[in-house]
Amino acid sequence: MLKDFLILDNSEKDAKSNMAFDEKLILDFEKGFYEKHKRFFRIYKWPQKSITYSYKQQMLEAVSFIDNSRRITGGGYVFHSEGDIVFSCVGSLSDLYFPKKMKEKMGWVSDLVAELLVKNGVKVQIESKAFSMANIDFCASYYNPYELYVDGYKICGITIRKLKKSFIIQGVLHVFSNINSFEQLTGGFLPFLTQGLRYKSIVDGDVFYNNLLDSLK
Repeated sequence: MLKDFLILDNSEKDAKSNMAFDEKLILDFEKGFYEKHKRFFRIYKWPQKSITYSYKQQMLEAVSFIDNSRRITGGGYVFHSEGDIVFSCVGSLSDLYFPKKMKEKMGWVSDLVAELLVKNGVKVQIESKAFSMANIDFCASYYNPYELYVDGYKICGITIRKLKKSFIIQGVLHVFSNINSFEQLTGGFLPFLTQGLRYKSIVDGDVFYNNLLDSLK
């Protein structure tokens, strides 16, 4: 499915380690350290309950006791459950394999993830802007035309950043309910959480992940 990509499936121990891996990957790619590899796609299982946030944001003090990390990409605060599937895509801005415009690159990744989900029995939708909540600080509550929904819940968030010669797209597939994972926060944070896919009878997260990984190859 992915032509001339190096597919990575490593998961590091915590949020900071995983975000540091992606950051090093794009910065080294930008410097030309990977001449033998045109493109990277990393897909892995998230290790523990965590929060990630944009390089433009600061960690929320009220929840700073939870494992957390800054991302090199934009977007809002993301609540990750243990076992969620996280992915990143790194490529050159001059690579004609990808669409030229940045928004179209996000669309390409969105279509790829949607195709993977459909192949594995999950029907997804693009939410209408008219019915979206609007808090731009939290990923799950604002509209993005390239993100995916199931039964009104955002189950896939995607963000992008362009450097001088390359780009990185990062995304999360919420397999598990972070309403359950972050139940101690559900008061003021409930609008920013999602049911994920587990309630759609995806019982075995490991099997689901392995099926997605196999579908990429």
